[in-house]
Amino acid sequence: MKSLFLAAWLLFAGYVAAAADSRPLVVLHATAAVSGDSFCLSDIATVTSTNTSLRAKLMSVPMGRAPLAGLTRQFNEGDVSLKLRQAGIDPETLAISGPSQIVVLGSSVAMPNLPVSIAAQPAAAPQSQASPAQPKSIVIHRGDKVTLEYDGDGLAITADVVASMDGAIGDTISLSRDGAAHSLTGIVQDAQTVKMME
Repeated sequence: MKSLFLAAWLLFAGYVAAAADSRPLVVLHATAAVSGDSFCLSDIATVTSTNTSLRAKLMSVPMGRAPLAGLTRQFNEGDVSLKLRQAGIDPETLAISGPSQIVVLGSSVAMPNLPVSIAAQPAAAPQSQASPAQPKSIVIHRGDKVTLEYDGDGLAITADVVASMDGAIGDTISLSRDGAAHSLTGIVQDAQTVKMME
C-alpha cells in the first residue's frame, strides 16, 4: 500500500501542488555556448510565461561577461537569482528549475577590435580533443511523445508525456501530460526517454 501511495504521489503531486502556480517557468540548461562580450538569461535557460512582455523582459536580463572562446565559466542558480534581483525581478515570483550548476562555454567569434590579420587566425586546439563549441545534437523535439522515467527508493515508474521543448542528451527540458495543469522537468536520456528530476 505504501509503494502504491508513493507511486501516485510521484506522478500527480507535482501537478496538484503546482496547479495554482502560474509563475513564469525558467528551466536552466546544464551547458550553454555563448558568444560576444556578455550573455543573458535566454542564453542559459528556457523561459516560458503566458505574459509575453514579462517573458521578453526575463529573457533579456543580463547574466554577465561571456568567457573567451574555448574557455568555460561556472554559473549557478544563486548567480541567476542575484542577476534577476539586480534587474529588479524577485526570483521568488518565478519557478526556477534545472541543474544547480551551469557550464557556460565561450564560442568562437571574430574579435572586432583586433587587426584583420590577427582576428582571422583561428586559435590552436589540441588534436586530442574535439572542439568544445560543437553544437549538441537535438534528439527530442517539441511535441514529441516520450517516456518519463522515475527510479528511486526501489520503485520504478514510467509515464507517457509530451516534450514542451527541444533537447539534446543531458539537457533539462519541460514536459506536459494530458489533463495536467503544470509541467514537469526531466533530463533527456535518449530520443524516447526522459528521466524525472528529483
